[in-house]
Amino acid sequence: MSKIPLTERLVYRAVLLMVRGVGKVPLAMLRRLGRLAGRLLYVVDYKHRRIAKQNLTRAFGREKGPGWIENKARLCFMHIAQVFLEFAWAMSRTDEELHQMVEFVGLENYERAISMGKGVIFMTMHLGNWEIVSPSFAIKHKAPLHVVVRRLDKNILDELITRFRARGGNVVVPKQRAMRTLMAVLKNNGRLVILLDQNVDWYDGVWAPFFGTPACTNKGLALLALKTGVPVLPATNFRLPNGRFLTFILPEVSPVHTGDRTRDIEETTAKYNKILEKMISICPEQWFWVHQRWKTRPYRFWPRELNP
Repeated sequence: MSKIPLTERLVYRAVLLMVRGVGKVPLAMLRRLGRLAGRLLYVVDYKHRRIAKQNLTRAFGREKGPGWIENKARLCFMHIAQVFLEFAWAMSRTDEELHQMVEFVGLENYERAISMGKGVIFMTMHLGNWEIVSPSFAIKHKAPLHVVVRRLDKNILDELITRFRARGGNVVVPKQRAMRTLMAVLKNNGRLVILLDQNVDWYDGVWAPFFGTPACTNKGLALLALKTGVPVLPATNFRLPNGRFLTFILPEVSPVHTGDRTRDIEETTAKYNKILEKMISICPEQWFWVHQRWKTRPYRFWPRELNP
């Protein structure tokens, strides 16, 4: 650790102390603190409050009023604060304690898909507590997952989080240039987890409707499904009133085959987005509305190109 900058080592130690301290607090009390912290953040964090309200308005503004938007944005902040505290708490828990936090429904869909011998892709998103579900599934069902993620800029903190994500035998796969690795996993009847709900740059995605507005969506999942025929299973979780997380594994979603490769990728991705929309709409306050989902915009001509 001597080659790591001093400031980064200090941050790491501070985070480690925080994790250990949080792990000693009863979970029910921790969640109350999370809700309180979320309310405070909603007041002081103007930037992300504005992003959340703009996103909610874009998604639901045609049918919901400003009061509803304001309430869901505030609840979103409260939920996110709880998620991060729960994540820190879970880092110091036993495997038994971890998987007791999560209940799975629809496992027959997974069993049917994995029995085909092509591997399985879980299509999921930043809903509920997405960090806890993957290690819990791997531990509970002795089924390690390869989870595609964007690594953190701070390497030393990334190592700490990766250790948690790797529990149960899980493998963290950095999203950059991951296609060859993912193909190899599927060839060996492995299990992938791909979060499809975040903005990507134009060269990594296609524009597919998301709550009625084109959103640049990663095309990798559609490419894998079309190329390999691997079953794609939508899966997500919701926070229950008792504090546990109910995880749904839905039946396989087949890709679109028209004979036109570009159209197949676009329509398959649009099909996936429609499913994500439906799941988010069940508990909208539990999705990550502070992310700029529609940041990348479709190409537009400059005026001088239109009028040379």
